[in-house]
Amino acid sequence: MVLVMFGYDATPDASGLPYPVTCSSYFASICTAYPLFVDAPIEIIRAVGPDPEDQPPVISGTPPAQAWAGVYYEFIPEVTGGDSGGYEFSAEMLPSWADFDPNTGTLSGIPGADDIGTYDGIVIYVTEERWVPDSLPPFSIEVIMPGIPQIDTLTATPGVAGISEEILLEWTLSGGTPSALTLTSGSGPARDVLEENSITAIPFPSAAQEQWYKLKAVNAAAPNEILNPVWVRNQGGADSDAAYGVTFLSDGSLVVVSYFNGTATFGAGEPQQTALTSAGANDIAISRYSADGTFIWARRMGGAGNDNVWSVDSSADGNFFITGDFTGIAVFGEDTPNETVLTSGTGSIVTGFIAKFTSDGDLIWARQSTSTDSGVQSYGIAATSDGGVIAVGRFSGGSVTFGAGEPGETTLQWTPGGNFLLNSDIFVVRFGSDGALQWAFSLGGSVHEGSSSVAVTTDGEIVIGGSYLSPDFVLGSGESNETTLPSTGYLNPFIAKYSGDGELLWARSANGLAQSGGSNISTAADGAISLSGTIAGPITFGAGEPGETVLSPPVSNSMFLAKYSSDGTFLWVRQTGNAYPTSSGNRRFLPDGSILNCGSIGVGSAVFGTGEDGETTLFSASGGQAFWSKYSSGGDLEWVYQAHGTGGTGCRSLAIGPEGKIAAVGIFKSVTQFDGATMSVTTDTAGEFDGYVLLSQPPNVRYVTVKSGP
Repeated sequence: MVLVMFGYDATPDASGLPYPVTCSSYFASICTAYPLFVDAPIEIIRAVGPDPEDQPPVISGTPPAQAWAGVYYEFIPEVTGGDSGGYEFSAEMLPSWADFDPNTGTLSGIPGADDIGTYDGIVIYVTEERWVPDSLPPFSIEVIMPGIPQIDTLTATPGVAGISEEILLEWTLSGGTPSALTLTSGSGPARDVLEENSITAIPFPSAAQEQWYKLKAVNAAAPNEILNPVWVRNQGGADSDAAYGVTFLSDGSLVVVSYFNGTATFGAGEPQQTALTSAGANDIAISRYSADGTFIWARRMGGAGNDNVWSVDSSADGNFFITGDFTGIAVFGEDTPNETVLTSGTGSIVTGFIAKFTSDGDLIWARQSTSTDSGVQSYGIAATSDGGVIAVGRFSGGSVTFGAGEPGETTLQWTPGGNFLLNSDIFVVRFGSDGALQWAFSLGGSVHEGSSSVAVTTDGEIVIGGSYLSPDFVLGSGESNETTLPSTGYLNPFIAKYSGDGELLWARSANGLAQSGGSNISTAADGAISLSGTIAGPITFGAGEPGETVLSPPVSNSMFLAKYSSDGTFLWVRQTGNAYPTSSGNRRFLPDGSILNCGSIGVGSAVFGTGEDGETTLFSASGGQAFWSKYSSGGDLEWVYQAHGTGGTGCRSLAIGPEGKIAAVGIFKSVTQFDGATMSVTTDTAGEFDGYVLLSQPPNVRYVTVKSGP
């Protein structure tokens, strides 16, 4: 029997497709109509015509035969013929680490270290209701551990005064064989040390000078210097919780500040597991983890009102500071010798606080703003070399006093104008090591200003970043460097540098015709400064300077990262669409001047390094995802990485520790996977959003800092 299927041309020719089938296999309706031919061979001749949909679907493509543990794998087949709107895909023998999209046939996933091996017999099919299914030939995927060279140790031994000021650098390697091994430092050219395991560094120009060294091992056939998780811990409970700030102590341990509701668990399953219960609404949690991720302790601060913590920073004397705000009554250092009860202004007015703790979590002192008519929020904090601290934030609605009752008591006046809920001024305040107020000043105009980030340079100068809207925004009023920043009628980012005594040195702004703002500041060892924030429309950086740059963001919610020299000269700026910086500590300089950055990408795609060789597109299907990126000192994208979560993730803060270790904290919901070159870790929430603490170490990069001489 020959069944001719009518179409554009019912005449079989050389391009017709004879396809022998049996009635019991296909075309059941035909078998019913012609029972005589049941199980008899049928030759179906399909009519061939000009419409490509009258061709059977044919699937093609060559899946990559290898996948690296910890590295994203993806294969998307191609299909021709048939009705593309009616394609359905299926697969057999999928690896357990792989996901499959039945709408596109995409096979993707990130195999972990436990998935190393070969996966055979994988088949991908395409079907379209009018045609017999087509499939790729069975294929295999071998998951391998990339041959990334690992630097196990890098040590520096200073010379002996009077004998030799030279420094001996020694290192050990394991893992893959490097194709290049490079040693760089803060002075002098990079050196190829592939054939060596030690080297004598060039003497410093003067005794006791501090110097950094970076050793990097590269294998051209494997990924290099990416975010590589060493461990991750979650903290929280059934309610919504978040980790907001992180800092390293001198022993390599981490202090994390968080807020939580209800009951939150820290160090789950460990000997020191601790459950904290809030006294009312949000409460503050401070926790500490050892360098290997072991949970050490957790403390609760706050009261029945709403309590928030925004930033943390460690000091040279081994202690640390936190800052935030509270309403009502808040208790700090409960049941410790220095227990302090702080009380906010009239009613539920928001009040800022700054507190200092020992490495064991014991309160040293706590201070607050005082006001009966002004809401105060303290966002950014930076420790000073003398054991003191600088804090920045905003206030609105009236006056605010710092150091109440002290000899240096200072009252700052809010600049009236418009709705006080929308109009705020900036405060900058400095406390000594003992908690005594040293000075405070305000910045503001008739509309709105705010600051959430502050940094202290190696020579003790102070840099703040923020946003302003007022046409009369004056910095350093009455001083020799008094500066009025230009206004465009929209919110714009600014950066300003002050002496350690609070005298203005210079101020810069970027100006555009859409709401934009600066939110995060970081300083490098050479005095360079980075500023990041959000932009919503065309904006100019470095107006009138040789490097003047106009950004035109691809979408209204975009992120910028800018760099300035120590004297305020604009150097460069980069943008990423559909990305957001978060918190006041989401970027840090590494010793070599490169910049780490983190935040969140929104639903959809975000392109990093547009037009560069390393251009990378990240994608979030739902809920947003945390990202980490690294830029060279000159602004080139070196790498970008994202977490993979089923319920949304975000990075709130970064810190750089010994040997270039990277700590990050943030929020996540449901199952979230953090993957690197040598390790993959997965964590899960207990209920709503929880906080996470991540320690990462690029396996092929190490830093060491040393002083010459005694």
